[in-house]
Amino acid sequence: RLTNDKYSEILPTWSADGQKLAFSTDQLSMNRGRSNGAWVMNLAVMDVASGAVEQIDVFPGADNLNPQFDKDGNLFFLSNGDGFRNLYRYDLASKKVFKMTDLMVGITGITPYAPAITVAEDRDRVLYTYYSKGAYTIYQAKAEDFLNQEVPDPTAINMVPAALPPFDPRKKDVVNTGIRTMDYNLDTSTQTKNAKYRPQFKLDYIGGSTGVGVATGNNSFGTATGLAGGLDMLFGDIMGNHQLYTGLALNGEVADAAGIFSYINRKNRVGWGASLSHIPDRYVSGYYFDSTPEYYDVGNGDSLLLYEDFTDLTRIFQERLGLFMFYPFSTTKRIEFGGAAELYTDRVDRYKSYYTTFGQYFGQNRERIPSPGSLRMASLNTAFVGDNSYFGFTAPLQGWRYRIGAEQYFGDFRFTALLADARRYFFLKPVTLAVRGFAYGRFGGNSEQVYPLPAWDPFFVRGYMDAVQQVRDLPLSTRGSKLLVGNFEVRLPFTGPRAIALIPTTALLTDLNLFADAGLAFYELDDLKKEGAPGSQFTQHKPIVSVGASLRVNLFGALVIEPYYALPLSLEKADRKWTFGLNFIPGW
Repeated sequence: RLTNDKYSEILPTWSADGQKLAFSTDQLSMNRGRSNGAWVMNLAVMDVASGAVEQIDVFPGADNLNPQFDKDGNLFFLSNGDGFRNLYRYDLASKKVFKMTDLMVGITGITPYAPAITVAEDRDRVLYTYYSKGAYTIYQAKAEDFLNQEVPDPTAINMVPAALPPFDPRKKDVVNTGIRTMDYNLDTSTQTKNAKYRPQFKLDYIGGSTGVGVATGNNSFGTATGLAGGLDMLFGDIMGNHQLYTGLALNGEVADAAGIFSYINRKNRVGWGASLSHIPDRYVSGYYFDSTPEYYDVGNGDSLLLYEDFTDLTRIFQERLGLFMFYPFSTTKRIEFGGAAELYTDRVDRYKSYYTTFGQYFGQNRERIPSPGSLRMASLNTAFVGDNSYFGFTAPLQGWRYRIGAEQYFGDFRFTALLADARRYFFLKPVTLAVRGFAYGRFGGNSEQVYPLPAWDPFFVRGYMDAVQQVRDLPLSTRGSKLLVGNFEVRLPFTGPRAIALIPTTALLTDLNLFADAGLAFYELDDLKKEGAPGSQFTQHKPIVSVGASLRVNLFGALVIEPYYALPLSLEKADRKWTFGLNFIPGW
C-alpha cells in the first residue's frame, strides 16, 4: 500500500527506473476548496523509497490528469487549464510548463477521467486519443513534433471556453455562478429507511401479431360476424429483472380467440420462467356431405321433397403449460432448457342447410356435436442461442444471430423436432445486406400426422397467401413436416436521423427493403421427385420463390408494420401477379 489518506489518487505511472511514481490527486483541491463547484485534480510525484510526495501546483483550479514520464524523466500530462483538454509537459528540474498541443476539441477518453495518452517504452513516442467528427481516433507523434511552447504563467487558467454557451461577460452567468456557490453540505438530519425492492411493472413494448380487421355478412355457412386482430404486450421492471408478456389474438369468431401469458425472472445468472397459453388451430378444417332427400308434409295434402346438406367445421384447441430456464455463457451466447405439458381438444360445429327440388334455399341451423376426443402431449427441449446483432429502426443492421435447437415429444404423438436458424447482417454504410437460412423438421413416430408446415407463410416467403386460395395443388405442394427457407434483403434506413437515414426526419423511422424469399416444404425426400403418371395422386413438392419490396415502419417504438409488394415467381405466368401484403413483426 503506497498511500493511506482521504484523498483520491488516480492514473498512476512509473518512471523508467522505477524510483518515482506520478499520479493525479485532489489533495490541493481538498485543502483549498472546490473550483467552480467541483473538486479538481493536480499532479503529484512520489519518491518510492522514502514515500515522500511532491504536489505539483500548476494550473490551479483545472483538472491535471494522466501523467506520463518522458525519456528525460519529465512529465507529459493533460490539462483543461485553457478551457479545452490539451497536452502539456512539466520540467521537474526547472518547474516550467510547456504547451504541446492546441486542439479545439481536446484530447480525451470516453469519460473525463479515462486515460487518453501513453508514452512508448523508448519514452520518445506519444500516443493520444482525439475526439473529432463523432469518432475517437488514436494519433502517434514524437516529442519534437509537438508545439513545445513555454507557458508564461503556469498559475493562470482560462475556463471561458468550458463554460456553458452562450458566454457573455456583460451578462450574469446564472448556471455557472449557481454551480460555484452551491452548498454541497448534506442535511445530516435526513432519515433514510431500507426497504425491500419490489418490482413495479410498466409497459415496455406493444405490438400486433396478426393485424386488425372486422367482417360481417352472409357466407357459405350462414350469417356470421368475424374479427381478426392481435395484441402483444411486454411489461418490465426498472431493473430488468422481471418481465411479463401477454399476447391476445382473434382470427374469426369468439371461439377462435387465443391468449398467452409468460413470466421471466432474470434476477440471477440462471434465468427461469413459465408460460400458460390457450391457442386455437390457425386453420379450421371442414367436411361436407348430404343426406337422402325426404318428403315433408306442408299441409293441404301437399308434400315437398327436401334435401339436407351438412357441413362440419372442426377446431382444435391447445392448452399449454411450459417451464423454462436459460444460462448465459456471455452477453451474446446462452443455452436454454424447457419442458411443457399440452392438451388438445376438438370442437365440431355442424351446419345444416335445407333445399327444395328446385334449388330453393329453405333455411339453416347450427349445432354442436360431440367431440371426437382429446390428446395429451409432453415435450422437452433445448437450444443453443447466439446474438450479437445491432438493431436499426425496424430490423438488425449488423452482426449475427442463430438458434440451434431440438425437441422431443411424448404422449399421444411421439416425434423429434430439430431447428437450425442462422442470420447474418453486413453493414455497408448506408445499406445492410441481410441473409437468413432456416431449417425445421419433424422426424420419427407419428410426426406426419401433425398439421403440416406451410412454406407460403409470409414470415417465410412473401407473396403467396392469395395464391394458396386460387391455385390448385399449391397448398399440397408447399407444405409438409420439413421446411427449408432462405431469405435475402437489402435494407436501407429510409427516414430517420440524419446520421444514418436517406431522408432526415425525427417524425418517422422507416427502412426500405428489397427482398428475395425462397421456401421448400416436404414430408419425405421422395416428395421432391418428378410428378407421377396422369391420374396419380402424387404431387411433387417444389421450391417457391418471390421477389419484391417492403417498407418497415417503426410506430413510435411500440409496433413495427411491414407493407410489402411481392411477385410470386413460382406460379404459372397466368397466375403470376404482384401481390400486396402486410406483416406486423420486426425484420428478421
